[in-house]
Amino acid sequence: MLHRVIIHRIYRGDRLILLILCFLGFFSCNFGQNYRKDSIGLSQIENSESDAKDSLPEFGTLDSVQTGLNFLGGSNYVATKRNLVKLRSRLNQRKALIVSPNEKVKFIDSISGVFTANLLNEIVPYWYGTEWDFEGHTSIPNIGQIACGYFVSTTLKDMGLKMNRYRFAQADPLTEAKSYAIDTANFYEFERENFNNLAELLSALKGGLYFVGLDNHVGYFYKKDGKHYFIHANFVDGKVMIEVAERSIAFTSSKYYFAKISSNRALALKWVMGSRIEIAN
Repeated sequence: MLHRVIIHRIYRGDRLILLILCFLGFFSCNFGQNYRKDSIGLSQIENSESDAKDSLPEFGTLDSVQTGLNFLGGSNYVATKRNLVKLRSRLNQRKALIVSPNEKVKFIDSISGVFTANLLNEIVPYWYGTEWDFEGHTSIPNIGQIACGYFVSTTLKDMGLKMNRYRFAQADPLTEAKSYAIDTANFYEFERENFNNLAELLSALKGGLYFVGLDNHVGYFYKKDGKHYFIHANFVDGKVMIEVAERSIAFTSSKYYFAKISSNRALALKWVMGSRIEIAN
């Protein structure tokens, strides 16, 4: 991550349909709860609204109701990752039974939703508060330091994507975005000077989760109900956190490179099949 060092030292039949509906229903309902509900569906831990807010003073006015996100990490990161491996295996077995091309596309879309829900609500919450450092590359949340590129690549790898987290983290923002997009249809590039303001630029994107590459910084961009959030290892505040994108100093950039994570069928297939993703040429 030399460039960042320089700037930072600055997812047949009635059962299948039911499964799809359950996953999609879960995805839409799970986002927006003010208590932690296990996205994997293997366990459930509830926390009162007041407890959740009291435990997250660093997020200011943001809470799980406003963002539709879980901010609380589970009790065991290793167990969470193990459960995701089991989930991915079951989904892959289901996919193998599908013959109809249309049903397969619908199933893959539901897999994408499951991937996004679990990344945001199961993996990322463990990392909130982890100390940022331009050379940080810890693989254990809240132990050691993490740099912005490593935060993204490590959380995606821990979701079960087969990838070299070091190579992805050390790539430039544009290359990273194209690599996560896989298909050019999942990639968007904007220049700030072509828009009247940042809100106009961001309005060009549909709701969902994206990887975002900036001039010299990277993270996750999440759009929900017209609101924009930046989830990243923040070199300004020195920790992994979520911010309103328009208010984030670190989100300032002359160019923005977005790669779909939600609705990215290519990425969902790579995940569920255990296929490797590589750095784009």
